[in-house]
Amino acid sequence: MRRPAHRCPSRRRSRRLRLPRPATATTGLPDLIVANISGPQALVIPSGSSQVVGTFAVTVSNVGGSGTGQFSNVLVRSPGNVAIPLAAVSGLDPGESIILTVDVTFDAPANYTLQAQADSGHNVSERTMATTRPISRSR
Repeated sequence: MRRPAHRCPSRRRSRRLRLPRPATATTGLPDLIVANISGPQALVIPSGSSQVVGTFAVTVSNVGGSGTGQFSNVLVRSPGNVAIPLAAVSGLDPGESIILTVDVTFDAPANYTLQAQADSGHNVSERTMATTRPISRSR
C-alpha cells in the first residue's frame, strides 16, 4: 500500500517567474570600449642599443546599440604622456570589435604605463564615455 507523500508545511514550492527580457543591443547609441591590450610584459634594451620596440594589440569593441562612424584612437605612454596614434577606424557595427596593432619605442629603462583610448577625438556620440583602459608595463 502506498503512503501519501508527506509535505512539510515549512517548505514552499519554488515557482518560476517570467521576467521581462533584457533589452537587446538593437537600438540606442553606440558604446565604444577598449576590451583588451596585449603585448610584452617586460622588455630589455639590448646592450649597445639605445632603445627597444614592443608590439602591442589593442581591441576596441562597440557594445552599444548602433553603429559608429569613423573614429580615431590613441595609446598613451607614461611617464611623459606620449600619445601614440593608433589606426583610425571607419566604423563598427553593434557587437563588432577590431584589433589595432602598434609598435611602441622605449628609450630608457623605467616602469611604464600604457593607456588606450577609443574615440580619442570624441567623434562618436556614445551611451557612456568610459573608453579608456590602462595597463601597466615594466620596461
